[in-house]
Amino acid sequence: MRSDHVQELFESILPFDYIEERAVALGIQKRNRLFAPARMVLSRVLNGGTAESGRLAAAMREYVRGGGTEVVRGAFYQGFDEELLALMEELVTRAQTHVLAMPKSLPGVLAGPTDWRAVDSSTVKLPKALAEVYPGAGAYAALKVHAEI
Repeated sequence: MRSDHVQELFESILPFDYIEERAVALGIQKRNRLFAPARMVLSRVLNGGTAESGRLAAAMREYVRGGGTEVVRGAFYQGFDEELLALMEELVTRAQTHVLAMPKSLPGVLAGPTDWRAVDSSTVKLPKALAEVYPGAGAYAALKVHAEI
């Protein structure tokens, strides 16, 4: 995916104007100030799935790196409350609705099913002492484990 496609996707699912309006409506942003709730939401989304996911300091660094005005930590951390949780839940619902409305891109006979079964397998090595009971493909003991998802 090209960077302009990623930006377009982010702007359609997480439009700054919508986030700013909801931040005011939910009481996250009571007056105009340096802290930008939309940038903070974006920093948390971009920080998700990283090694530092969930760390407030990492979200703050991403917020500043993304163009947010640096504020004292207390002002930044103060925004993590029930009102922010309500906003994030709204945005999750909005993102899920957007994704579910996208056309399915599977070709031919794969385009119809809505429920899938995936089967995977993995080999688990056991202690060599069990090689006689559970012979593996080599000079070791093993079990083949199948998982259905």
